[in-house]
Amino acid sequence: MSALCPVCRKDDAIQRLSAVVSSGRASGTFSGPSVGVAHVDGKWDATGGYTALSGATATDLARKLSPPSKPDKPSGLGCWLYVLVGFFGFGAFVAFFNWVGETRYRGEHITLLMSLVSLAIVALILVGDMNKKSRARAKYAEEKPAWDAAMKRYERLYFCFRDDVVFDPQTGETCQTESLKEFMYSSG
Repeated sequence: MSALCPVCRKDDAIQRLSAVVSSGRASGTFSGPSVGVAHVDGKWDATGGYTALSGATATDLARKLSPPSKPDKPSGLGCWLYVLVGFFGFGAFVAFFNWVGETRYRGEHITLLMSLVSLAIVALILVGDMNKKSRARAKYAEEKPAWDAAMKRYERLYFCFRDDVVFDPQTGETCQTESLKEFMYSSG
């Protein structure tokens, strides 16, 4: 299927969005000797040294037509980190309050009480973190399929330089560059 701009009905000024974005980006690295001139307090002086520079640039159009970022997938050690922290924390509390109990109070009730308090604190932190991770996984499960569908649509979109419009050759729909994200996420 040949793509034609739905506005001007021509194909001589169109290009896939991915090609517009990649041709509008550049990056590079420079390293080597450099020379410069400085003007300080009314005096001129020459300076030199070794310079290492790197960077990237993109045209405004490439930035506007870039695809949306992929949703962040939740990661981490999960509850295993808290199990380890809880285990060692519990051991430290027991050892410390055992020592306090022997030297100061000579009672097991303080060791038991502080052990229970430390376990409760670790349990509360663990439950809170698991709740947070559960919400992050649910958010990712909702956002990822929508992003996948939007990226499928993005891969078939074109840009007409003559009419300054994004279009889908499959559906004939168009949008301005400012509303690309909404266009990609709409059904099409």
